[in-house]
Amino acid sequence: MTAVKIKKVTAYPITTSLTGPTGTFSGQILKLTSVGLMCETEKTLAPGQQFTLNFTLPAFNKVIQTVVVVVKTYARYGGEPGKSTSHGLNEMHFRSLPEDQRMAIAQFVNTIKQR
Repeated sequence: MTAVKIKKVTAYPITTSLTGPTGTFSGQILKLTSVGLMCETEKTLAPGQQFTLNFTLPAFNKVIQTVVVVVKTYARYGGEPGKSTSHGLNEMHFRSLPEDQRMAIAQFVNTIKQR
């Protein structure tokens, strides 16, 4: 029997696309839970905005497509010194996550031993 090497995959960030009334743009999921997620975007978002989120769970290859609502935003600055680039860190909650996707997220969080 030959041992199969499994390539290590980093859990975060997870690249996602957000589609809303102003169009589609990308973001980075920094933390994922069964209730929602923390997502960094270059665009400034506002609490109450709704977006359709689309991403694939690392190592599980499970596509998650669901509607989220922004519940809280944090202003962040980063980039090269002297050139301030603003980013938004956004807390988002799932509106109605299908059960199979909820189970896949719970399995992902459990597998990476996220606390």
